[in-house]
Amino acid sequence: MRVFHTDVIDEEDLQSLLDLECHKARSDFDKASEIPSFKALMDTIESSIPEKPIWSHPSYFRIESRSKKHPLHFDGCRLDGTPNHMSWCRYSAVSVLTKDWEGGTLRFRNPVLELEQGLYRSVVIYSSGADNEPQAHEREEHDGTRVALLLFLKTERTK
Repeated sequence: MRVFHTDVIDEEDLQSLLDLECHKARSDFDKASEIPSFKALMDTIESSIPEKPIWSHPSYFRIESRSKKHPLHFDGCRLDGTPNHMSWCRYSAVSVLTKDWEGGTLRFRNPVLELEQGLYRSVVIYSSGADNEPQAHEREEHDGTRVALLLFLKTERTK
């Protein structure tokens, strides 16, 4: 399962979202949801996936700015489907909060989808668990300042 929504993040909330990088409690969705666009993102996720997200630990969000390539992987299991350190993760979401960068293509394999600047203020939500058709993806390296908001979600369905 994978869905893409455009214009989920309002420009006036970008700095507040970027400031979450300093927020140590990455499972504090209550505090993050005080930012209207973060709350809109949570609502978008809830309406897009067939399971109810758990908006607390172990689910978490992070602000990430890594220029190096991130190789092909699933978030909630290894490529062979065996458990990994995040086997509780059933769904993931990615939004990009900056636009001063080049490269950094986020590439999904099946079906193929490639996202670059189109991910700015938008979100891709996808299944991550070994038993819910996880979406293999990778990100190419980039130049400039590409800052992403990542969410990794456990759901009530998960044991």
